[in-house]
Amino acid sequence: MNHFRFHASDPKDREAQKHTMVHDLLQYDIIITTYEMAKNPAVTSLIRNTYFNLCVLDEGHVIKSLTSQISEAVRKIHCQSRVILTGTPLQNNLVELYAILNFLYPKYFTTPEKFEDAFNITNNQIDPEMLLKANKLLKLFMIRRLKGEVEKLMPKKIETKVCLDVV
Repeated sequence: MNHFRFHASDPKDREAQKHTMVHDLLQYDIIITTYEMAKNPAVTSLIRNTYFNLCVLDEGHVIKSLTSQISEAVRKIHCQSRVILTGTPLQNNLVELYAILNFLYPKYFTTPEKFEDAFNITNNQIDPEMLLKANKLLKLFMIRRLKGEVEKLMPKKIETKVCLDVV
């Protein structure tokens, strides 16, 4: 597959990459970028005006805050399908879960109120019934792999010790 690495810290390199995106986009099957690029003001309009078949967010828990610049930037990406890869879909509260689900299915997860009401750590309020519903909901959307399952597929770890003489 042809891929395009859309990432540059140098403004001149970024402009050259933007030019490539605008003029040669159809030559690429995959465009790989970073969250920092997605939220960069010089790039966001280009990304927003491009339609992608698929958007995959690695380390997707980065968008757990609805109001962060990164979260707002990736929500404006136009695409047919979305996937999030993360080891921690939920860390502190159910609103973080809502933020991830809202990215995946914005038509269905439109407001965070039910998630906010179910888990309010400030008021020490937890709705056990909603937590069970959230668990059932996650089973519909999530493929969970435990370390033991994945380890079986990994090659054995090879350790090499190199001794150096220190002068």
